[in-house]
Amino acid sequence: DDLPFSFTFLQITDSLKSFGFQVVINEDNFRFAESPEPHYYGEAVKLPSCNFILQKRKDKLGSFVSNAFTISWLPLENSADALSNGLKVDQAASLANVLNFSFETDNPRLGQDIVNAYMQEYINASLEDRKQTAVNTLSFIEEQLNTVKIDLSGVEKNLLDYRQKYNVFDP
Repeated sequence: DDLPFSFTFLQITDSLKSFGFQVVINEDNFRFAESPEPHYYGEAVKLPSCNFILQKRKDKLGSFVSNAFTISWLPLENSADALSNGLKVDQAASLANVLNFSFETDNPRLGQDIVNAYMQEYINASLEDRKQTAVNTLSFIEEQLNTVKIDLSGVEKNLLDYRQKYNVFDP
């Protein structure tokens, strides 16, 4: 991860409600954007919406334009809506088998990760479809082979009966 900190929820008061807050990261501590009171890395922080721990990662802060970060929680349903609303899938060209995936976001890294995840799921689903088609084809061929074996067995029995009945021998 590129972030200068890791974030772990210890408890979410109501996981069906969205919430968010902004933290300002400093060298030795962090604070909420609306509060001057410092909190320390590794400290369990209690808010009305959640309890969490924020851990510092070494020397990653310098690569960001700002030391203010927004942390938010979206319920699963809201997250799915946000993801599906931001995703755009187009056919690369008319009659082409190529799809273009794009995701609109202010965070290019997040957008790239989301598009890559969608593409991987698409590839997995496509492979699963091909696998299921192959399984169905194999099952059909096995059924047809069994039918042909039964038919051949009947024909061979009829031939044997005919030979015995008319005293015809194999040369």
